[in-house]
Amino acid sequence: MGYIMLIVDKEEKREVIEEHLKNLEFQVECQYLDALGVVSSDSDELFYTDISKILNSDWIMWGLDKCLPFEAGAMVMLAKLYKIPVFGYGSMEEADKRQRSFCHELFAKSFCNLQTLVDYLNEINRNHKLQIIHNNFNAEDIISKLEAFDAGYDIGYSETEGFWGSRPAHYVQQAAQYLEKKKNVRCLDLGCGPGKNAVFLSKQGFQVEAMDSSYYAIVQAKSLSDQVKWKIKDVRKWHAEGQVYDLIVMTGLLHCYSSVKEIEFTVSEAQKATLQGGYHVIAVFNDEEQDLSGHPASFNPILLPHDFYLNLYKDWEILASSNSILHDEHPNNNIKHKHSITRILARKRVNDR
Repeated sequence: MGYIMLIVDKEEKREVIEEHLKNLEFQVECQYLDALGVVSSDSDELFYTDISKILNSDWIMWGLDKCLPFEAGAMVMLAKLYKIPVFGYGSMEEADKRQRSFCHELFAKSFCNLQTLVDYLNEINRNHKLQIIHNNFNAEDIISKLEAFDAGYDIGYSETEGFWGSRPAHYVQQAAQYLEKKKNVRCLDLGCGPGKNAVFLSKQGFQVEAMDSSYYAIVQAKSLSDQVKWKIKDVRKWHAEGQVYDLIVMTGLLHCYSSVKEIEFTVSEAQKATLQGGYHVIAVFNDEEQDLSGHPASFNPILLPHDFYLNLYKDWEILASSNSILHDEHPNNNIKHKHSITRILARKRVNDR
């Protein structure tokens, strides 16, 4: 049973909506919120009644025939914060340009009418990708969602299991071979995504911690292994804090940052947290050939020279590196594209302090 909250601006729309929902191939229970009535709601009632409705919904459908009242928009923003999908349908002809942009950011997807939305839900249900989250909320989950944010891959993670496949990165495998005879190996995967590298390292008998900013990625990762210590966290704010590791992995992470300073900070903290003789693996988009057509329009990676990353490890022993083109195709949209990627496997010199 799925629970939908329908935000509408006219009572008479209910019959039309309920008629369309008969075409869903799975059971749903609906609750309604009057979008225009929200404006005049007492603030206490808003936060104690309507917000509880949001948190007990699996997804939200928003009719777009009228402009978005501020209070209603705030509730939709809250739903997004808690990673509840919000789908918009209808016309935005009466909304100004700023509001259209606002809605574009809020909605997981928009549809020209309700039937196209129903067809979409049926399709993802047939492909077993329709996530039902009702009644799964608890304090730990809520805190995790507050920590989470979309670094550019949430659409792919939410629509596809195993977005990056299951095969670990080649340099991660190579680092694992260097460490296979060492006891009590500790690994850290920063920006782990759905967890393929972390799970691989755990299967080698290593102690593994992994973190990512994506709620959807960590939910998937947790389903793959309960041996890894998974955490939702903004890696840009991560500090070494006296922890030490034999291997730190940063694949697909650093190009999601917004500045050189952030990248340098994370790499510096990771180097501090690495034992002498320990290893780093990084894979990152560089400033050469990039085709971003397979990514959302909002994805805006920072693109720096290959030599910039090599220079970050000038005091380390670089065991392997490459600057090559990766031909890619994301499973959620099947758009063929390519990236120029810097890959580095480096070892911290034993005499480093």
